[in-house]
Parts: sequence; C-alpha cells; structure tokens
Amino acid sequence: MRKLSVILVGLLFSIPVIAQKRAILIGVSDYPEGSGWCKLNAHNDVTLLKDALAPEWDIITLEDGKATHDGIVSTLRNAAITVSSGDTVLIHFSGHGQQMLPIETDSRHDPDMLDEAIIPYDAKKDWSPDYTGQNHIRDNEFGDLIEPIRNNAGVSGLVVVVLDACHSDSMQRIPDSAGGSIIGYRGTADIFGRNITADEERNRYKRDTSRVIVDNNASVVYLSACQAYSRNAEITDPEGVGYGSLSYAVAGALKEGGIRDINKFLDCVVVAMDTLVPYQFPGIRASFDYQRPVISKDVKPQVNTSEDNKGAHLKAYMIAIALALALSLFIVIWRKKRV
Repeated sequence: MRKLSVILVGLLFSIPVIAQKRAILIGVSDYPEGSGWCKLNAHNDVTLLKDALAPEWDIITLEDGKATHDGIVSTLRNAAITVSSGDTVLIHFSGHGQQMLPIETDSRHDPDMLDEAIIPYDAKKDWSPDYTGQNHIRDNEFGDLIEPIRNNAGVSGLVVVVLDACHSDSMQRIPDSAGGSIIGYRGTADIFGRNITADEERNRYKRDTSRVIVDNNASVVYLSACQAYSRNAEITDPEGVGYGSLSYAVAGALKEGGIRDINKFLDCVVVAMDTLVPYQFPGIRASFDYQRPVISKDVKPQVNTSEDNKGAHLKAYMIAIALALALSLFIVIWRKKRV
C-alpha cells in the first residue's frame, strides 16, 4: 500500500501544469465630477474585448469605481501571485493618460524629463496643494507591477500590455534598467505639475527609444495607442458606438487569430490602426525582435505642438502676402497696358 502511495504521488507530480490564459481588463468611463476628466467609452472597450476573448480565458474586469489607484495596483499584485510558468497574460487599460513632471527623488527619467501616467478613477487632472499626483499611476510604478507577472510567467510565458490612452508609448519601464464630428481624446495636452515651464513643454517631444530588457522572464510587449507626446482619439463603428481605437483594433486581431502567433497579432493591430486612425502612430515595445508591416501609404505620426501651429500660421500669412503682391503687380501691369 505504501509503495502504491509513492507511485501515485510520483505520477501526480509528473503531470504537467496546463498553462492558463489570463486577462485583466481595466476601463474608466465615468470619471467623477470635479476630477477635470471628461467621460469616455471605455466600458464599450471592456465589453468588446470580453466578447473577443475565447471562452478558455480567465477574465478579471475592473471598471470605474473599482479601477482606483489602489484597486488597479492590488489587482496587478494579486495577478503576480496567481500567474504560473507558461501562462499568457493580457493586461488592458482603457482610460485617460497624461504626462507629468517627474518625482525629484526618482532617477529613472525619460530623456524628455517627463513621466507618462495612466489615470485611475480617483486621479485628478490638475495639480493642487491637496492633490499632487498621488493617484496617477506613473510609468515606473506601472513597470514595477508588470515585472513580477513576467517573472512568474517565466521564459515560456507571454505578457501583452495594451494601453488605450493618450501619452502611452513610454508606459513600459524596467526597474533599475535602461459619433460624430467631435473627436474625443483620451487624455490632455496639459502636463501635470506645478509651475510648468516652456522648456518642459518643448522637451516633451524628445522620444524615448528604449526597448524592454531581454532576461529570463516571460516575453513581453507593450502596445500603446500613440506616442508619448501624442493624443489618442476615440472612434465610432458603423453603428455609431464609440470605442478606443486601439481597443477596437486589438479586438479585431483577437477574433482573427488570437495571440497564439504574437507577430501576426501585432501585424493585424498595426494595419487596423493605420486604417482607423492614420494620423496616430501606435507604440510597440517588445523583449523580442518585431518588424512592423510595411504600410502602403506614407503616414506620419500626428504631432500637435504650439510650434507647429505657429509655423502653419506663418506659412499661411506669407502665402497671403505673396498673393496680394502678385495681384497688385497684375493690376499695375494691366493699367499700364490700358494707358
């Protein structure tokens, strides 16, 4: 009997653990009155993605009042505990995003000397003596929450982070290492902080081109709706339902082939984004080599800057002057011919 027990225990431990597919879908649509943030269609994103994920996915949703700073942090920390080797994990955030002045004591800054942040339900848009950004989830804090998930998923696992927010391209950080005509934007052009200077406004267009460090953790890709200096527009489908552009593209890619082939998945998202919002340039940061598909048309990322506006106004002014001078010259010549 004892020998049989030993054999059964041995067989039990020899059974391979089946890798799981886990998804954490976070959406904030109805930011509180007085927060400074407008309402979004993030709930539609969460619903769309839930429908797109196959039945075998273990899905956790976190919306509005549950998607506070502490709620998001707690959920991601718990995920790191439950994730096992070989798991595939999809972490999706739909909501506002904002650039902000960095914390002086944190040396892990971008080249632009600004932090990017996702905006939980209880984060406010403007700095005040009572609110100094404590509920924003900065890029460094967010990266610190993702790394334990990567670690537990192991080299055979995969972590996909999707950020459907403005200023989302540099939300990846590795600890201690490198309908209608109205467009709704998922964020603000305003930098969060006290006494924003002109230099800080100009420096926001310095790109961070760092890649995710390659280590023994799970492969990871951070997929963002736009660059760190850009704003992310919402879209409407043919039925007039509003969605985040990246969420819509990701849902389509999930339905088409899932994440089984991560390169094909990313190709599908890039092509869809080029069709949906050709003026945006989605950010992709991965721990593996990935080459974007060649898009047939030449689309440059949209950059809304005050300098661009000044340049456009100056160009229009010069063209108007040139046309006026040409018209005056034509009138003078015409009069001389008549004389």
